[in-house]
Amino acid sequence: MLNKDFFTRYSRHFLLHDIGIDGQKKLLETKVLIIGVGGLGSPVALYLSAAGIGTIGLVEFDTVDISNLQRQVLYDSACLDEKKSLIAKEKLLKLNPTINIIAYDVPLDKDNAEEIISKYDYVVDATDNFYVRYLISDTCEKLEKPYVYGSVFEFEGQVSVFCTKEGFTYRDLFPNETSEVKELGILDKGILGTTPGVIGCIQATEVIKLVLNIGENLIGKLLIYDALEMDFQKVSLKKKKLDKIREVKKVLKSELKVESINLYELERLPKDEKNKFLILNIDKNKFLDKEICIDSIDILVSELGENISKLLDYKNKIILIASSSTDLSLLIAKGLLEKGLKVKQIIFNN
Repeated sequence: MLNKDFFTRYSRHFLLHDIGIDGQKKLLETKVLIIGVGGLGSPVALYLSAAGIGTIGLVEFDTVDISNLQRQVLYDSACLDEKKSLIAKEKLLKLNPTINIIAYDVPLDKDNAEEIISKYDYVVDATDNFYVRYLISDTCEKLEKPYVYGSVFEFEGQVSVFCTKEGFTYRDLFPNETSEVKELGILDKGILGTTPGVIGCIQATEVIKLVLNIGENLIGKLLIYDALEMDFQKVSLKKKKLDKIREVKKVLKSELKVESINLYELERLPKDEKNKFLILNIDKNKFLDKEICIDSIDILVSELGENISKLLDYKNKIILIASSSTDLSLLIAKGLLEKGLKVKQIIFNN
């Protein structure tokens, strides 16, 4: 391990009193799991690989889409439709072939979370899914694994360190899934491409500080970044004052409530009632094969912005948003409600 490549590759670390040779050896002995290799996970993975974290696990089951390239800097146009986990592993090993990269081409779920997370010393939450965040928090708390949380929203981002002996958990910040989804709305929204870069770099820095036990970590603190104001705020997490934190964070500034209706109800509506609705079919759901006899319009989410004028012609109808993604439905509902349209969300079960 202590060869010419080692001394040359990490020479700038050796010049830092808080790292040095011993610190670099500790980084190489450390195992870090990155859950989500998208906008946040890309810079985290790049910088931790470059820093010489010895073993890095990548949990990511998605494929590369051209819309990812605006912010997910691990990928390029030649990677379209390829598995993100495998592309990321290949690129990171080119950056630093002396480390070990393990790709998990699976979604993290309740059946595999403990098995995967238990193999690592630290975890990075770089996901964009509320329910996976709770799963990470609960599993890391049970296994006593510190993890660095990060999230982005439009021009803003936040970072904290959870599940340490002195710190908090994600559930302390958001006591349950329902309250958070209502408070934050959804995750799948517009994002300035540089924002996850900033937040991801901070997450990577926090991991390195945790490993080396240097500096002041974000344990028990929430760092809030506002790109438009170029402002950083650091809020101390106190369980008695979490309501105040929510007021401070612009990320948490709106509550979205959308009425829903399920397919069973739709199918059994009288014909004159069905005439009150228009189905907005976002991702080509097969449920239309059920012949529920309601007018519909197909608009892919990537084309929604340029076709919004079409929907404004239906202000006399209630627009039923049909998408397999609840988060995406909520996002679209918010936008349509702001345009003065009447909206309901279709639920795909009884």
